[in-house]
Amino acid sequence: MKKLFVSAVLCIAFSSAVFAQNTVRVETSDFTYNKGDKIAQIGIGVGASSGSWGYGSLGFGVSVLGSLEFGIHDFISIGPYLGFAGYDYDYSIYSNSSLTYLAFGAKSSLHIIPFITEVFDANWTPDKLDLYVALYTGLQIRNDHYDFGGTNYNNSDLGFNFGFVPGIRYMPSPKIGFFGELGYGPLSFFTAGVAFEF
Repeated sequence: MKKLFVSAVLCIAFSSAVFAQNTVRVETSDFTYNKGDKIAQIGIGVGASSGSWGYGSLGFGVSVLGSLEFGIHDFISIGPYLGFAGYDYDYSIYSNSSLTYLAFGAKSSLHIIPFITEVFDANWTPDKLDLYVALYTGLQIRNDHYDFGGTNYNNSDLGFNFGFVPGIRYMPSPKIGFFGELGYGPLSFFTAGVAFEF
């Protein structure tokens, strides 16, 4: 009887240890992105997207884009963004034009790896990698300046700013890494730069 009691206690203790170990493994995330993370990104963009460069036109320009996101969900982050773009074009020695854009608003991202893992119950935890799709919504201030043979024209307007891009973030260290976004961005078709996590 005594041996049976000791065996039962040992079995219960072993089962509890295994259950606790499994619970920790489920709750402890190995993802590059986790709920509660703060992600700052700043990058340089090239190739002007039509929604931001105005009136359905496509062109080449350089932009600077920064964002700060907060992990509010297991696979969703949200926060503000701010960007600036400039474009100059010389028609001749007598005429030229310049356009500048200041874009600002909210960025929300769906992080693919934890999303697939949770929704499809998959076991996919690539090391140091974060795949996401981001939605940018906000406003932009556009300034146009034209100089045609000494005749100057200036115009400013406020419009809607929009972007929807797939992105990738690679974190070789826990605090600093790199990112890239390709697609219909808020200012450019391709943006790449440095990512910080804190």
